[in-house]
Amino acid sequence: MTERNTSAPVYSLAICHLYPGLLDGNSDIGNLLVLTQRMRWRGIEPQVLEYHPGGLFPQGIDLIIGGGYASDAKKILTPDLPRIAQPIRELIEAGVPALAVCGSFQMLGTHTINIDGKTSEGVGVFDAYTVLESKRLVGNIITENAEMGTIIGYENHQGRTYLGPSALPFAQVISGAGNNGADKTEGIHYKHAIGTYLHGPLLPKNPLIADYLIRHAFERKYAESLPPLAAQQAALMEAYTDSARSRAMARPR
Repeated sequence: MTERNTSAPVYSLAICHLYPGLLDGNSDIGNLLVLTQRMRWRGIEPQVLEYHPGGLFPQGIDLIIGGGYASDAKKILTPDLPRIAQPIRELIEAGVPALAVCGSFQMLGTHTINIDGKTSEGVGVFDAYTVLESKRLVGNIITENAEMGTIIGYENHQGRTYLGPSALPFAQVISGAGNNGADKTEGIHYKHAIGTYLHGPLLPKNPLIADYLIRHAFERKYAESLPPLAAQQAALMEAYTDSARSRAMARPR
């Protein structure tokens, strides 16, 4: 009988899923599915910690993820956001990676000016603010990131987000509107946190972003190199990813 090797390392990473059910617009839940699966393929056990309005903010977080929201959800989120603003700021400042898509991207900025002219305060971790307009920016989008190459997705947002003077965009727009339809910036990149307007969901077609988030979460927690994907799984996913990317890039704006 073969004895189990109890000395083998057991890895785990805790993902804080912000406002599930409210921040899941445009299939953004798919980002969480990609993160958890790519962790498992590396021998890392994901632990998903959900945060709901009025609840206790989770402890021991290694990665933060949030998606977009419908306008009705904002009525619930806005009064709850001050309760979690400080812990989110502290985590991101400490190097915890995060992915904030669309509505959660706006929430992590300094403030949002609503269509009625009233201002909603944000978490303030991103040096960016948003102005909501009645006309939406909608369509396929292609961008370029210096480290990750071509990043593709689908944008659908009322917000026009403007970065502060020291803020770095996540990518440059090749085709599409991006943050505001004017300055060719897309998203924001601060420490290991990414804000973006790219839905789709984003990570299935751009797995390098998923691996970026997992790698920084893993190295921060364990001070070790991230275990590689198994060769068979990597080859399979590369084929699916290439097919999805080529189809998306061929679609009209």
